[in-house]
Amino acid sequence: MAKPAKSPPPAEIKAAPDKASKGSGLMPKLMIAGFVGAVIVAETALFFFAIPSADEVAKLAEARLIQSVQNNDIKLDEVEKKEDDSTQIEFKLGDFSVICKPGGDQRTYRVEFKIFGTIKAKNKAKLEKLFKEMAGRFRHRLIMEIRTATYEELNEDQLALIQRRILAISNEVFGEPILMDVGFENYEIYEE
Repeated sequence: MAKPAKSPPPAEIKAAPDKASKGSGLMPKLMIAGFVGAVIVAETALFFFAIPSADEVAKLAEARLIQSVQNNDIKLDEVEKKEDDSTQIEFKLGDFSVICKPGGDQRTYRVEFKIFGTIKAKNKAKLEKLFKEMAGRFRHRLIMEIRTATYEELNEDQLALIQRRILAISNEVFGEPILMDVGFENYEIYEE
């Protein structure tokens, strides 16, 4: 009797496709890795050759600035005027000698001071006009403020409260906040 032909064991049949799948699976992975590597190299080359360095950017900006100045796109007088408008200057508000009797104190004091205000340079002409028109009112309100202040306020080291009050008075009298700050050149208190 003839023996039937044995079929190969199942493990041998499966081994052949595994070898084929290992060989065919490695090639796509290598192709993907090669593509990713080529993209990285291309981006790096683009970065080094297409994007200018900081020195090149500075040179380009300088060249554009020189060209715009030569073409009168920027007028130097206007630039200087803008700088002058934003600078602060001092404006003399007067010399004062006020005799007062601070609240709750029986002694009389003489307060002498010179006061100035800081303004923007562009507002100087405007303040000169306002000050000529309202100098009497400003002087009156300032003297009244000094006379109603307490001895502690008048003798304070920084005079911050008095300065804030005088600034508020100036804004009220002049009708607008034209003064940015006020300060004292000399400030002395004498007991009478």
